[in-house]
Amino acid sequence: MLAVQPTAPHQLPMTASMSHSGHTVKVRVTPPSSSPSSPTGFGHPLSSASSSQRKLDEPSFCHCEIRSHSAAADEAPFLRKTIELSDLAEIYRTPGLFEVLFRRVLRSPTPAMLAQLFNEETKREGLACLQHIRMLDLGAGNGLLAQQFRELGVGYVRGIDAMPEAKLAADRDRPEVFDGYDVLPSFAASAKTEGPSSPLGEVSLEPDSFNLLTCASSVGPDDLPPRAFTSAYNLLAPDAWIAFTLRDTFLGGRDTSGFALFIGRCQRAGIMEVKAHQRFRHMIEPDGKSTYCIAFVAKKVKNISLRWLDLSAVSP
Repeated sequence: MLAVQPTAPHQLPMTASMSHSGHTVKVRVTPPSSSPSSPTGFGHPLSSASSSQRKLDEPSFCHCEIRSHSAAADEAPFLRKTIELSDLAEIYRTPGLFEVLFRRVLRSPTPAMLAQLFNEETKREGLACLQHIRMLDLGAGNGLLAQQFRELGVGYVRGIDAMPEAKLAADRDRPEVFDGYDVLPSFAASAKTEGPSSPLGEVSLEPDSFNLLTCASSVGPDDLPPRAFTSAYNLLAPDAWIAFTLRDTFLGGRDTSGFALFIGRCQRAGIMEVKAHQRFRHMIEPDGKSTYCIAFVAKKVKNISLRWLDLSAVSP
């Protein structure tokens, strides 16, 4: 049954701080039409421009201060920067920023929500121990999602991401989480790649070597390319688990993005069997509005033909 969480009002401005590796990281997010002229944005009022007055391409900004725990109260922070929220590479480069931004400011519970749904479904099927689970994490980022699954008892985790900054952040912040981590720029490029080539051709991964595929990176402005998902999916052993997220518009057929359409087609073709899904608030946008997503847990039924990605008439 689909669980719907009520929308809770959120008060602007969006500011939070937390400790990270002996430092205090303070973050403030300003919505579109707010001026980024201040080095940090702290102490500056948010713009009163309504959503209808803003241009669609206007960026939101993250203003960050990092201060040592040993610094005097009147001592200036040793780092100040203003970053567009879309600049994920720069966010990864800044220690602690991703956690404060997405967990404290934008209040995203996505990693915990996906892990919780997976845990509930595996228990329902009688899996008391997850030590035998070998997980492949697509869009692994700095390891927030992988850490949640490790805490459930998952025995092996390998990450894949298109961004080298993501691996650097994972190595810096969570060196104990991944057993392996591959940076594959071809994953991002595979959306424009034609033909049957696999984005996983750059690394040696054996078929049937994983029994869990996770992906929480398919809800942003840039979709996970179906070709990348297919290459990873086909590495899964028979009856393997898949845990992923989509925008909540998927259920009503209103999400026309490439990955959502692709997943819908896989379901209709019997390639995967959805075991559970739950709607939840993915995060609070900089303008105070909430974005909702759906967490899915499914089982693999059969492989996807790479030719099927390009020729709609070809059976999967």
